[in-house]
Amino acid sequence: MIIYADTNIIISFFDVTDPLREKLHRIFSQPNMDFVTGAITVLEFEAIMARQWFAGQFQFDTQVETEIKALTAPTQVYALTELCFRKISVRIIPASGTETFWLNSVEYKMDGTITMSLKLCPHIRLRTLDMIQIASALKIKTYESIDIQYLLTQDQTILQRGNEINKYTQILPISCQELYSLLKLSP
Repeated sequence: MIIYADTNIIISFFDVTDPLREKLHRIFSQPNMDFVTGAITVLEFEAIMARQWFAGQFQFDTQVETEIKALTAPTQVYALTELCFRKISVRIIPASGTETFWLNSVEYKMDGTITMSLKLCPHIRLRTLDMIQIASALKIKTYESIDIQYLLTQDQTILQRGNEINKYTQILPISCQELYSLLKLSP
């Protein structure tokens, strides 16, 4: 089973105060599970760490916090990102490439994930980063031929629009709790 991991899942996996953390650790340790994500997730993760970590809104385990305290602020963010993506079994798939987009009879060369987002926007109608995440998953599925079945997220807006997203991408958004039940994991 191939699952695209949204940024909030990776955040929850590492935040020791998050109530979903233990379930996510069990899910990520299941055999025959392949987790992928796009480069947008790394950017979003770093942006969240740059805000929440320094605002005291995020807690890593004590060992991690002790190891990085002596580093400069930007270096802490880079170190946290590298550490987290090294510890979690998620493959980052750089599904990139330039595509043509036409607007007002002008041809633009854009990143393919952005053009895919633009194509999906009128149908799904989500916030910009959510559209880019969904487009990233679809681009990986389409152009890298990786058969992503689910988009694992805790974003309620994405979950509420799950049927629309599935209709246009053939990727079903699923919550941690739903995946936990689907895998028949005991509490």
